[in-house]
Amino acid sequence: MHLGMNRASLVYLVVCVVFAFGIWTILEVGTAFLTAPRDLDGRWAPENASGAAGFSISQSGKFVRFSLENGGRHFDAVLMQSSQPAEGTANQLLKFDGDGWHVEGIGSTASDAVRFTFQAPAGMQGPQSGTYRLQRMNPDPPPPTAAIKQGSHS
Repeated sequence: MHLGMNRASLVYLVVCVVFAFGIWTILEVGTAFLTAPRDLDGRWAPENASGAAGFSISQSGKFVRFSLENGGRHFDAVLMQSSQPAEGTANQLLKFDGDGWHVEGIGSTASDAVRFTFQAPAGMQGPQSGTYRLQRMNPDPPPPTAAIKQGSHS
């Protein structure tokens, strides 16, 4: 009877070791090959004051919806390519395709400015290609100022 308990304990230990090794492997491989798409969600305004209309992006992973301010139209697209910046550079290439639209964006990963190039389907007017800056809904609050508290002494 004592031998059966040891065999069960050994099987239990082997299963635990295999499980731990499997989790470790998944985390290591996943960290090397899986990255979340760049956060593009929000309103994008033209960086120059040319009077060009902006657009908004709603994002769920690699699926995005561009909502155009000129006429209220929108189109859905998929992030087809997101190249990580090469060593020594900060620019990232983004390519979107969907609903007949082709959009390409190039911008620094450290900045909220991206140069977008829009190719609309035949017969449709798209936003003007150019550099747009992301305007976040909840920008970071300004740093607190040093306030001197005066205490009253009686």
